[in-house]
Amino acid sequence: MVLELHIWGPAFSLPSIDAQCLAAITYLSLTVPKDAWVLVASSDPSVSPTCELPALRNGSTWVSRFRNIVDYLRQYSNGDWDLDQGLSGIEKADNTAFSAFLESRAQSLLDLSLYVTSQNYYNCTSPSYGAILQWPNQWILPPKLHSAAKTRTEHLGLSSLDIQAIEDQRKRDHSAAVAAGQIPKNLIPQPRDTVSSLLGKTAQQG
Repeated sequence: MVLELHIWGPAFSLPSIDAQCLAAITYLSLTVPKDAWVLVASSDPSVSPTCELPALRNGSTWVSRFRNIVDYLRQYSNGDWDLDQGLSGIEKADNTAFSAFLESRAQSLLDLSLYVTSQNYYNCTSPSYGAILQWPNQWILPPKLHSAAKTRTEHLGLSSLDIQAIEDQRKRDHSAAVAAGQIPKNLIPQPRDTVSSLLGKTAQQG
């Protein structure tokens, strides 16, 4: 059975636009025999049951995300496809710690660079996705990825990188202020007389 590695398609002169996909490609290239796997640039996360890429398919079995794919290959090959097999216990611990650090920190850097920084997103990232996606996903997925990246990095307090969002909000605030100032006085609703107010007026006149 030939393994299938499904990934996001190429961008920026790289085989994939996604960092985890690039890591998975590199790992399989270094460990798995060339005739034992194929690369499928589907750019369609819906092919995987978890709706995530990269995704490794082995018959009816699907495994998503880089770390899970590495663990699966290790078990599937009884350790033959394991880059860590020659490491000592301390080296394996260091490797695990370094990998965890990268996975927890590097994603934020990618989010800020590719998505949150509006100039990069609108000039590079979004067009790159448009080139590898089919209709209607080319209009649906990039905004979803953009929104998810902004949510993941919200705690960093760097929303000012999203200049487009700031400009859009400024325009909305300006339009609201202009609209409020342009309402003619004769169109502003006047308070209606009530029984209490009429009685009050009568008492004052008396």
